[in-house]
Amino acid sequence: MRSLVSKSSISCAVLIVLTSRAIAAGKVIYVDDDGTAAFNNIQAAINYTNDGDTVIIADGTYTGEGNRPFWLSPSGRR
Repeated sequence: MRSLVSKSSISCAVLIVLTSRAIAAGKVIYVDDDGTAAFNNIQAAINYTNDGDTVIIADGTYTGEGNRPFWLSPSGRR
């Protein structure tokens, strides 16, 4: 009986950890210059982020105050 309780306790602990990680996972924020996403301005989307969030930027030309050209490598780094 004792090993059954131990396995059950471990299963519950694993479930709690996995659930906590899913809740703590960041949100995905979409940016599209045609206005179909939550944001049409990259800086506004970045300002909205928290640690762990991901910003997905659609192809397009983003213009306006504060915009400047930049290029990202396939790894997502400048």
